[in-house]
Amino acid sequence: MCFRSVTFGELIRRYRNEVVHSNIPKATVVRNLVTQQTFRTTVPKAMSEEKVLAGNSSQYKEYLESYQTVLREKAKLFSKKDKMTTLLDLDKWYQSELPDVIQSRDEKHVTHQELCQLMKWKLTRGKFRPRLTELVQSNSPTDVQKASTQAFKALPNLKKATEALAVLKGIGAATASAVLAAGSPDNAPFMADEAMLALPGLEPIKYTIGHYLQYAGMVKTCCDRLKIEDPDTKWDQHKVELALWTYQTAKQLKLNIFGQKTVEKKSTTKRPSKSADEPTFSDAKRKK
Repeated sequence: MCFRSVTFGELIRRYRNEVVHSNIPKATVVRNLVTQQTFRTTVPKAMSEEKVLAGNSSQYKEYLESYQTVLREKAKLFSKKDKMTTLLDLDKWYQSELPDVIQSRDEKHVTHQELCQLMKWKLTRGKFRPRLTELVQSNSPTDVQKASTQAFKALPNLKKATEALAVLKGIGAATASAVLAAGSPDNAPFMADEAMLALPGLEPIKYTIGHYLQYAGMVKTCCDRLKIEDPDTKWDQHKVELALWTYQTAKQLKLNIFGQKTVEKKSTTKRPSKSADEPTFSDAKRKK
């Protein structure tokens, strides 16, 4: 630990930012800031909000525009052609059709059938966990509609919105984020493993609401910057997440499709489980 003085103005700025964006109790915010004024645990430079992502807007636009190309390459990994087709069809439904359906309703929500299909998309594109499918199917249509309606009404409070969906069986932070990203892409990024791995300081991945909020905060920081640098692309948090997913998946598949050097992810030292620089979130029951 090293001594670090902080100006009063900087403390006020941080206090306002934490209260408005993180939904942490004010007393906790004050305690954390007082601790920061005196001591600071060593944190990698890459963790600075201003340097969360090193890529410029043209790079991120290239990643975003390459999403379908990389998705098709990932789909080719399936041994059976019908599974490859299933992934592409499900992704088209999730990215294009479901958002329009949710937006068309008087009160935003998803139906039981849509939630089950969303889970199928999530598990097909990511890690397959058959038990989650059974749990999601066991929810009643009434409970799904009620929980999802409350979740969308809670936005832009991402913590409350995620918790509203987490009352459903089989729904944790990751699946809840997929629902929110489909219906409100400017307020919520999907908690994709690949997108989180593309960012510094988020390993090991934890499927908790606290970890999701940390990730979402970094995505929002990047999104706010890209909106200024490249307003024509009409960036939202879901688009940033798709760009990160594309970058990381292409890297994992060893695809050489980008014309420029991609996002820098600086090596980081192992961080303690709790840091004075990071607020402690009250995580809901750990489910994915």
